[in-house]
Amino acid sequence: MALSNSNHHSKIFVSATPYNVFKDDPSLEFPIITFKCNVKMGYRPDKPDKTIPSYIQQHDSWHEFLHPANGLARDSISSFLLDARIPFPLTNLHWKKHDYDKESTPLMSTDCLISSMLDVCYNTIDATRESGRKKLLMLVMIKKQVIVPHNEYLAMLKANQAQEVLRQAEDMIQLQAQGWNFGQSDWQGMVDAVRQAGLGNSIRNALDLAFERVTRESMEHAVIKLVPAAATSIQALEKVTSNASTSKEKCSVCMEEMVMGSQVTRLPCSHVFHGDCIVPWLNTSHMCPICRFKLPTT
Repeated sequence: MALSNSNHHSKIFVSATPYNVFKDDPSLEFPIITFKCNVKMGYRPDKPDKTIPSYIQQHDSWHEFLHPANGLARDSISSFLLDARIPFPLTNLHWKKHDYDKESTPLMSTDCLISSMLDVCYNTIDATRESGRKKLLMLVMIKKQVIVPHNEYLAMLKANQAQEVLRQAEDMIQLQAQGWNFGQSDWQGMVDAVRQAGLGNSIRNALDLAFERVTRESMEHAVIKLVPAAATSIQALEKVTSNASTSKEKCSVCMEEMVMGSQVTRLPCSHVFHGDCIVPWLNTSHMCPICRFKLPTT
């Protein structure tokens, strides 16, 4: 479930840790450093509540990149971050020596992030030169944590629960079609789940929703449709002032840099564009050009 409001407090925690505990490969002609990168994004409530899950995960992906250790430079790290296709802007960055550390150091820009990563890489390369190790591994963790109001967090949990019930209903439909025989207690358990998730008072309600969802997704896979965003959702987009002097952020539509102090348009997913670029785009497609976040349609 995506947030409808992009003004929630958030931090991005980054760490880079050498992990050279696996078997070396002396047959390599020169040392190779492998970056294994885990990109995550999730939500936490602004107030502690032991009666509910403390975290909702929205994104979790792994990426792997190889690079000659001796030729590692700033451009290498920049390309690595770009190729990871991180689904959120790298703003409000905080550096951790280890992912599990509670303390973190604020970073002023992505340039500072690249410098911090290079420092760890260079120290690791220097430390392994004496041993002659050829195969190096760097574990990179990039985690965005968004803090949302408690009531909104509860609504997100409820929406996730409803999605899970629909998934279970879909599974029951598919398994039953394959010859599985579900007992009365199984169907009653689904009825109880449907009611608890607020999807109706009978299992038929959830099954109908599941069927509609399967049909809709099948049609979307069969043919690509460009559906424009609703005019009201375009008009409601947030206008912010660009601070591109440090990040040199580019508009992904025209690929030109943002001008410091200029007014730009921010989508609910937090990605920023020139207003003159993103509005024509959304009049054709209701999805963010970067992460495919879906805006409301007519």
